[in-house]
Amino acid sequence: MSNKKPTWKEIEEKAGQLSKTELMELLQDLYLLLPENQDFFHARFLTGDLTLSGYKRTVREAVNPELEAGEDIHLKRAEKAIDHYCRATDNIIGEAEG
Repeated sequence: MSNKKPTWKEIEEKAGQLSKTELMELLQDLYLLLPENQDFFHARFLTGDLTLSGYKRTVREAVNPELEAGEDIHLKRAEKAIDHYCRATDNIIGEAEG
């Protein structure tokens, strides 16, 4: 058994063999897997203010915690959300939006 880490090329080759239906099922599985994935799909495929809302919520919660409840500020989480939004959209204006 090989200890070699799988590569994107190997995934791309296997995914290229899937039918359109199988690809759509895979996308749906990814969409349903994590809320962050849903935010990514919304930003990538949809337009409007709602596509940014998940990312805004994450940033707001990370930098404006409920201190009374003992929550900490998480700048890295906010930076990660901004980075993910940029990767999903290439939208510099959305990145700078408040």
